Amino acid sequence: MEVEDAPLGDYQLLVGGVPRGTITVAIASKGEIEFSSDLDERGVLRLDFDPRGQDIEIRHDATVLLHVAFPG
Repeated sequence: MEVEDAPLGDYQLLVGGVPRGTITVAIASKGEIEFSSDLDERGVLRLDFDPRGQDIEIRHDATVLLHVAFPG
């Protein structure tokens, strides 16, 4: 998941209403978060949930910036 052209700051990623990580925009108005089921991959969060059919949100403080339903 990637955020582009955004003000500097932290953006919370929620999948199915559950916080799954933070996207930090610190440089060049861009930030990203990656998930993988491969346990050996460094700097990547573990994909231990199924996003299919879930609502995906990106929030900055209390403001919802993105809300989409991920296909099932």
